[in-house]
Amino acid sequence: MSLSISVFGLGYVGSVSAACFASMGHQVIGVDVNPAKVETMESGRSPIIEASMSELVAEGHRAGRLHATIDSTAAVLESDGSFVCVGTPSLRNGKLDLSHIEKVAREIGAALKQKKSGHTIVLRSTVLPGTTESMVLPVIEQASGRNRFYGCLQPGVYARGKRGRRLSATAIHNSGGAGCFSSGSFARTLQTDAR
Repeated sequence: MSLSISVFGLGYVGSVSAACFASMGHQVIGVDVNPAKVETMESGRSPIIEASMSELVAEGHRAGRLHATIDSTAAVLESDGSFVCVGTPSLRNGKLDLSHIEKVAREIGAALKQKKSGHTIVLRSTVLPGTTESMVLPVIEQASGRNRFYGCLQPGVYARGKRGRRLSATAIHNSGGAGCFSSGSFARTLQTDAR
């Protein structure tokens, strides 16, 4: 089963995720605020230096499965689910700066106001336990005016130099209660493809 996936953040985690999803046969829309990263990926070149990434991005581009945009609303409306892969740099006090995640959550929520079908949001950014439930989901609910979407967390363990060869099969964890994946197809498809 082929999915349409939007990936927010075209840094290391997002670029590798987008390229790997495209190589699995999914339609992928990378989203970033940096026009240079978007232009680079949209032209079939990798915005990062990583083993196998140039080939994966070029292959996804040639096959018409990998695109990039700065338009977060269009990306959400054209996808079944969104992966949030934006940076969480450390603040001076040692805490994580979650402002980029909050901004993306608001953008996704605003786009969901226009969307009639369901949508799955998977947080892949580095966060502390509980961030999905305490910040991400409430921000999306407030911005969207609805609570009918699926929110999940996929923690990652990254070994630079190996990510371009195989997407981690890390389980996608439910953050929306027992009904997070009532349909289940989005998570099952990605977990099956990653093996």
